[in-house]
Amino acid sequence: MSVTATTIKAMFPQFSSLEDSLITIHITTAKSLICESKYGSKYDSAVSYLTAHFLTLNTSSGKGDATKIKTDVMEREYRKSGSGGEGFGSTNYGQQYLAIKNSLINKAGRPIFGIQS
Repeated sequence: MSVTATTIKAMFPQFSSLEDSLITIHITTAKSLICESKYGSKYDSAVSYLTAHFLTLNTSSGKGDATKIKTDVMEREYRKSGSGGEGFGSTNYGQQYLAIKNSLINKAGRPIFGIQS
């Protein structure tokens, strides 16, 4: 499978209303940060989750997910996306990307980081 705007929308329906060009920009960014040869069969999944992470950060304006909405007098509370705090941990998609990345082991039995240098 090759990661495209269509596959991102199928995997993550919450992004289906976004323009393909916006999604493609984030796919390109994700691909530039992940080494295909190191990720092997997990490459497309890693690119997909990293793309979803970037899209979440781009489309949520940093507010996070609504946890409370009161309609009588408009009141809205937000929590940070995901539960991990900063960086990749700030969204559920970033956390999933990290799980994929952390599952990779090189031939010496050490975890690989997967970010191209």
